[in-house]
Amino acid sequence: PGRQPVRETGNVLTPPEGVCHVVISDIDDTVMPTEATSMLRMFRSLFTGNARTRLPFPGVAAFYRALHQGTDDRLLNPIMYVSRGPWNLYDLLCEFFNLHNIPIGPVLYLRHWGFSREGLTRPAPKGHKYRLISQMLDAYADIPFILVGDSGQMDPEIYAEVVKDHPGRVMAVYIRQVEPDPQRVEGISRLARKVAEAGSVLVLAEDTMEMARHAAEHGWIEPRYLADVEGEKIESEPPPPIP
Repeated sequence: PGRQPVRETGNVLTPPEGVCHVVISDIDDTVMPTEATSMLRMFRSLFTGNARTRLPFPGVAAFYRALHQGTDDRLLNPIMYVSRGPWNLYDLLCEFFNLHNIPIGPVLYLRHWGFSREGLTRPAPKGHKYRLISQMLDAYADIPFILVGDSGQMDPEIYAEVVKDHPGRVMAVYIRQVEPDPQRVEGISRLARKVAEAGSVLVLAEDTMEMARHAAEHGWIEPRYLADVEGEKIESEPPPPIP
């Protein structure tokens, strides 16, 4: 009381009329490796790296630029991001995205981590993430969606549930394979069949190029962008050993 009101300026996303799609992408182990399936390796990544030492998965930046651009040069398709990471990573993520020329968009799912009587608290992934994506589908009721995630945690299950509960709204689900366990692969294959029965498609991809080819075949990105994805992928890969 008695103090001047706090004022701040922020950005608001208003998709222009006529956009082709909205993309919702996970960040951890989808855009960049974070070892989210291992608590120890994840914390090492969180606290020892910075925006300049981290790298996106090969081809991700070019693929996301292609999804952002779509097939109409006059419009930019919105991209939103979800992450289970803590809010103090927000500045790092902004710098990381700018450094690698990855399209910026709202980050929907950063959470507060902290200590409680039960110890270190981490947000549960499923219910909150499902609700946020459902809210975006309701907010942009006339626009189809593309969902991008990884196989390391619950993305395939959450996205399959979203497709089932929102028929006709999700054009495709892209899942980066980061968990090589055969049982996990088989489980995702079963989910893919359910997604197909619900009228969409789930692609379990070993690399970004596989996702990009599928998107180009279905007219969601211009085929000319495939060369950019491939070139970025080659640049990011280590050189072959000298015989």
